[in-house]
Amino acid sequence: MSPTITCMVNADGHVSAIANGPGIADRIRHDVAVLAECGVPGWTITQLPAAAAVEAMFDSLGCPACRIVFSCGCDIELIAAGGCPHDTAREVYRASQAVSARTGYRLPWVRT
Repeated sequence: MSPTITCMVNADGHVSAIANGPGIADRIRHDVAVLAECGVPGWTITQLPAAAAVEAMFDSLGCPACRIVFSCGCDIELIAAGGCPHDTAREVYRASQAVSARTGYRLPWVRT
């Protein structure tokens, strides 16, 4: 039996993130919870065999269904770059803080 790894999986079965250790798995769980808190549907945490996870991650490259788009219409890349004119970055930050308060997980670079 192949070992399984923690993955961030889209509803279409494609993988967006693979955890190679417990710290990364915690980060992936945090990210999925933040997306849910912000109303971005379709992302879950799943344990997959390593080979299947890598294959599903390659399948996600360039997949329009795997783009993370918020309700304002901006995607995660634009928001992260500070180009979203809808103040969604503030919403994501607040959601991240709420998830951290519930789970105890702290992003290493965020000061509270």
